[in-house]
Amino acid sequence: MNRVELLRRYSRKAAPVFKRFIDFDPDTSDLYCFFEGNDDGKYYRIRLEMYSDVPTQQHHFLICGGKRIVSELYDIIELHPEYKNIRVLYFTDRDFDIPIKNDPTTEAKKAAAIYETPCYSVENLYSNEHTFQNILKTEFGLDIADEDFNNSLILFKDRQKEFHNAITLINAWISCHRDVERENGESKLNLKENDTKKYITKIIHISLEKVEKKYSLESLEKDFINSVKIAEDVIEEKTKYFKGTDRQCFFRGKYEFFFFLIFLSKLKDDAVNKKPEYFSKKLKMAGQLKLLVTDSDSISNMLGRLSSSAITPNCLTEYIKRFNNN
Repeated sequence: MNRVELLRRYSRKAAPVFKRFIDFDPDTSDLYCFFEGNDDGKYYRIRLEMYSDVPTQQHHFLICGGKRIVSELYDIIELHPEYKNIRVLYFTDRDFDIPIKNDPTTEAKKAAAIYETPCYSVENLYSNEHTFQNILKTEFGLDIADEDFNNSLILFKDRQKEFHNAITLINAWISCHRDVERENGESKLNLKENDTKKYITKIIHISLEKVEKKYSLESLEKDFINSVKIAEDVIEEKTKYFKGTDRQCFFRGKYEFFFFLIFLSKLKDDAVNKKPEYFSKKLKMAGQLKLLVTDSDSISNMLGRLSSSAITPNCLTEYIKRFNNN
């Protein structure tokens, strides 16, 4: 099968990414990384620099435009024996899908070749207690021995728990849609149109004092185009399931990161106040923290800005090191 016939088997989106890959004239001394979206490299870049033995200038990033396209690129490259010894890495988010290693439709070799986040997405690797503590140290100038540090951590954990209680319904509802879409073989629910601070603050009230839910099942059905009617007992079952999991890990990453940034922004505003409510004194250093929280573009900027504070799962370092020569 020639190259043209092979590319015709796959989507129109996979073909130009593969062409870009072969235009590099792949070399065994370089590293080629296929990502779902434009922002993924902002998280993975410094991890690749830290754990790969390939010099940074020999790292090549290719944006695929979706998880399915990453999967297709793996299939295409596997059918080319001339690339057998090329170091190619594939990165995807788990989302609300079946974990790739548990997916009976994915062969073991392919599942091992593709890195999948152990949580919903890379955003979840930012919006956690560990990252929050790092930011308190690096951006607020606090130390674990400081009372303000511990009080801030308690405040964060309390508000995040309230946020998870408030956001459980929409996560369950979206997850149920993904179940339906897997059965039908197509995706219809468009989430990007409501991936804004404006929408999150419309459905969830977030302050340092409390977090409150301001939406209903009926309002969700109106807010999302092409949504389908999900039986309430199905949603209740999914809600029950989520309540037994680590919600910070498995809830939709963009919602988690929006909450994280909004909370940080409000905490910073209090910290630089002449008479802060939640700190024992004004923290001048916190004023240097620039938090832009408005839309997807600002989220993208903050993924790069806070990348060094995000956690790095062991499974990621192990995956990257597998491609080292030594």
